Amino acid sequence: MMSKLDNASNSRKIICFLILLLWGFSAYSNDSDSFFSREAELRFQLEIPVSELKNQRGDDPEWLDGALTYIDAEGKDQRLEVTVKARGNFRRKRSSCSFPSYWVNLKKKQVKGTVLGGLDKLKIVSHCRETRKSFEPYIYKEYLAYKSFNILTEKSFKARITKISYIESKNGKSVGEFAGFVLEPVEDLADRLGGQVVSERYVLPSLYDPATLCRAELFQFMVGNTDFSFVASQDECCHNGKAVALPDGYAAIPYDFDMSGIVDTPYAVPNPGLKLRSVRDRKYRGIQVSKEVFDGVVREFISAKQDIISIWDETDMLPEKEKEEALAYIKEFYRILENPILLKTQIRSKMRNGSKMEEYIEERINELATP
Repeated sequence: MMSKLDNASNSRKIICFLILLLWGFSAYSNDSDSFFSREAELRFQLEIPVSELKNQRGDDPEWLDGALTYIDAEGKDQRLEVTVKARGNFRRKRSSCSFPSYWVNLKKKQVKGTVLGGLDKLKIVSHCRETRKSFEPYIYKEYLAYKSFNILTEKSFKARITKISYIESKNGKSVGEFAGFVLEPVEDLADRLGGQVVSERYVLPSLYDPATLCRAELFQFMVGNTDFSFVASQDECCHNGKAVALPDGYAAIPYDFDMSGIVDTPYAVPNPGLKLRSVRDRKYRGIQVSKEVFDGVVREFISAKQDIISIWDETDMLPEKEKEEALAYIKEFYRILENPILLKTQIRSKMRNGSKMEEYIEERINELATP
């Protein structure tokens, strides 16, 4: 049961608490990998200038002062000073989310020896809309999508589920408690894998390890996501994906699944250029790879089938209807994967020509390099 902080003596005090299940506090670690490996749900309450955070819609938001207070193993409140600011692109649009996702910036000296030891920032995927009961399932489904990709490869973003309570620091009033999750920052992921984040706007397909690229693109097909690109973006690569340079080639790592069919958020719409009726319709957008590579990746997915299904089948986060719909969606993917005719017609025959794409990207790169 979640403990309650006594705010009566100082209602204007900046408060935030993090609560783990009891076993989660038995030992602290200075390793962010250890933080994300724990399955215990974090519960935290932030007192911050909520109204200002919600209005950060521009390109360069300011850091806002706040604090973080968690309950330690002895049941005592531990207060940490933090700053927060909005992040992201699509979810920062008012038409998409009334509450943006955001960063929580930590002070390393303060977090040393605490449950947050080893972490520099918390990358929060927030509840988006303040109608908690109606939006919570979308948060949980996106979180489970990350957990599903974790089963397939360590070259994936880690996530940790949260329940977050907010206090408006300007008046000390409660804004409410909402579901969210902490997502591993890409710099931490790159460090964990021993690689470097690729920041170029365009990435040639041939720079990727073929199996890694194919795995990421087939996963996008599994969750019904067409809103991505591992080769181009408006600023730095990639669109709803990241490229990490490793010794054996670039790794393609997907993220942001809120526009996918399995999550199916209220604001999700298909790209009109793809001529899909809804985001629930799948369309394979992967780049051509050899039959050997493709068959190997397919075997990986089939080998992981039961583990992936179990994540969705055994969760207690989703209402029964939402769970059944998600399971049916995943099982339909495996029906395609395990049927040679459907595999050929819906995936193999839809692969995009990597050579032509590479020519196009090289032209764009040359244009940018021309004074």
